[in-house]
Amino acid sequence: TNELPPYEPLQHPLSVASRDKLRVLANPNKFQANHNLLAEVISCLSEAAAEINEALSSKEKALEKARKARNDEDPAASQRRVEEMETAHEELQTKVDNMTAQMDKDVRKMIDVDNTIEEMQHTLTNLIKDVSNAATQRTQRSQRGVDEEEYPDFDPTDPTNATQRPLAVSSLFTERVSRARDRYTGQNMTERYSKNNHYVGFKSIVHDVRYNQNEDNPLPPAHLWFREDRPSHGETALGAEDSDDDLQIAKETISTKCPLTLQEFRDPVTSRKCPHSFEREAITSMIEMPSNPIRTEGVKAVQCPVGGCQSILTTSDLHSDPVLKRKIARLQKANRDAEEDSDEE
Repeated sequence: TNELPPYEPLQHPLSVASRDKLRVLANPNKFQANHNLLAEVISCLSEAAAEINEALSSKEKALEKARKARNDEDPAASQRRVEEMETAHEELQTKVDNMTAQMDKDVRKMIDVDNTIEEMQHTLTNLIKDVSNAATQRTQRSQRGVDEEEYPDFDPTDPTNATQRPLAVSSLFTERVSRARDRYTGQNMTERYSKNNHYVGFKSIVHDVRYNQNEDNPLPPAHLWFREDRPSHGETALGAEDSDDDLQIAKETISTKCPLTLQEFRDPVTSRKCPHSFEREAITSMIEMPSNPIRTEGVKAVQCPVGGCQSILTTSDLHSDPVLKRKIARLQKANRDAEEDSDEE
């Protein structure tokens, strides 16, 4: 038989040109484009979930109104109408619950993909460092005239830096990404999603529109979001002793005006480092001012313009909060309605 020997990947050290190509692959802008695309998909899913739950909430209010406004002159007709509305509401609730559950699942899929992309970027970045360090060591040994066989190449996968030959870069990349994936999938759902800003935003906006900020029905604490992660009877969930604050949600006081422009919000963005929000154009213009001398890791930044706040903000620290935007829009509408009522009087 003329069987070929098992394939062995190339183990020759990367050339300078190959290392440069590896750096191009690790360009943060390419990864950021994917992060932005996934964030946009999650935002669309959140808005769609909010709209269908808002429609259900409106139907619930109409049903409750019909129950209270029964016609005493024709109680049978009123009862039939209420029963028809109850049947339609039950059908709609089933559809909305199923669609919301599917969107919840899809949001978590997008978060999983986003995590994979982040791990790939992190792995590539570290791999470039290891390859560069190995190349530097080879150059230094060559300059000293040291025999390559006496001091073999450094292998970043070997914790003892022993004498085994280095794995191919592609094998290193695959192995490290696989280990990162195993660490991620080894977490339970609470660990994966309860602190993810995208998922918290999705849960918050759906709950907000479904229950219309009803203080008697607050959003459950994060450690109770996933049935499979809930503790058994007699056990205490991790962090449950700190959940009293989660269960006592006070009515929020939200300003509908930007602290920079003092005008009503049109496109608010919120800081990830502090609880303050600004009109997008106003805060980004402030950060990008040519005369702005503040830098953090080489990127333009400003101290949060709200008095007393010491947070340093870059444009990447700002995000659009769909829950806040809906609350502001609701408050603005209520203010306009109140002004119209006062004008009529």
